[in-house]
Amino acid sequence: MRHRKSIVVVGGNAAGAAAAAKAKRTSPESDVWLIEKGNYISTGTCEIPYAISGEISDYKKLIFYTPESFLNEKKVNVRTGHIVNSIDRKNKSLQVKDIADSRTFNVEYDKLILATGSVVNPLFEEPQPINYFEIKTITDLEKTLSYLEKNHIGTAIIFGAGYVGLEVAEAFTKRGLKVKVIERSPALLNDSEPEIRSAVENDLKLHDIDFYSSATNYQFRTNSGRIGAVVIGSLVLEGDLFINCTGFKPNTALAVAAGLKTGNSGAIIVNNYLQTSDPDIYAAGDCIEVTDFITNNKVNLHLASLAHDQGHLAGFNSVSIQKSVYKKVVKSISFRLFNCFYSHCGLTEEEALADGFPATPVTEVLPNLVKVMPESSTTFAKIVYDRSSKQILGASFRGGKEVSGYCDLISFLIRNRLPVTKLSETDFNYTPALSPFRNILSVLSRKVK
Repeated sequence: MRHRKSIVVVGGNAAGAAAAAKAKRTSPESDVWLIEKGNYISTGTCEIPYAISGEISDYKKLIFYTPESFLNEKKVNVRTGHIVNSIDRKNKSLQVKDIADSRTFNVEYDKLILATGSVVNPLFEEPQPINYFEIKTITDLEKTLSYLEKNHIGTAIIFGAGYVGLEVAEAFTKRGLKVKVIERSPALLNDSEPEIRSAVENDLKLHDIDFYSSATNYQFRTNSGRIGAVVIGSLVLEGDLFINCTGFKPNTALAVAAGLKTGNSGAIIVNNYLQTSDPDIYAAGDCIEVTDFITNNKVNLHLASLAHDQGHLAGFNSVSIQKSVYKKVVKSISFRLFNCFYSHCGLTEEEALADGFPATPVTEVLPNLVKVMPESSTTFAKIVYDRSSKQILGASFRGGKEVSGYCDLISFLIRNRLPVTKLSETDFNYTPALSPFRNILSVLSRKVK
């Protein structure tokens, strides 16, 4: 008979590692186990493109904890290379398989936390071509870097023109490769403002990256287990390396097999405490649905910052009598493409109109520093607001590093339901080396007034 409470976490990255550490910290007397299918836990997957480019010199820097260091520092027992085959909810038990020796055994739990993350939308079933790679895990990164080191690569073809696909395109360009990007949708960054999409397409052209949109039907030419070309209609694109960045879907196979409820997005439904339809099972990270702050719609977002926060809360709630509520989410994301930075929060104009808001945009382009400063460049900003209430619905930016701070400020205003006109009442700081004489947010606000 077990006397100590047993908390088992399935999945060892952002959400899972945070959940396990928080559960143990909150309830030191509990046994906390972290089970991970892959070889690594607590890794920096968002940084993978920068390890491909060489900007991060050693990819092992993206492995923040080993099982041994996690046990020593967090007091959590870790098992990598183990798959959870099934959940027996009635007996509160997991069937676990050790990949190394195919041995299976059962693990009992008092509370279970699913942090199974997301999986790549595959282009090939096993066995995959030897020059085809997916970009999701550190193991994927190891395979890609190994192939690059052992083979002469002239052209890389990337499938998917979302954030990851564009970052990977930059990475291979910086390695000296010719890069071609293929996208099924009519445009890249399909959930972005048209002004942002246009600017990104121009950035790709400036760096000699070929972009092919509306590629809804393509075929591969393979020989001896290697892809030689992709055929889009009458167009034949030859390449040496083929990278899948077509996006991710929530990894919910384990949850679905156990009878846990999922939503329209395919992700696991959780309540405000991150409990699933089984109150003894929590879930966090890319595998769950969250509530959008602006629309109250259920959405599935793949953002490491959200996954960490959710894991932290799920770990706490799994062992605490007094539970905390997970907040509604304001989507906020930034990325870099060569020398430009892009950021977005909230809804686009198209999304706001589709959701029934009386949305109106206001745009501006201004220097990010006073023009006499040699580092001065231009910033583009677009705010979408509700015509009736003047509350901000979303914002998008392109420029220097300042755009991340602008996005954070807009996110704060959205969450506190402050009108866009408040920005013109804000006393923005000014110094020639850091900021413009006229802050673009203040100018936008005056335009609304």
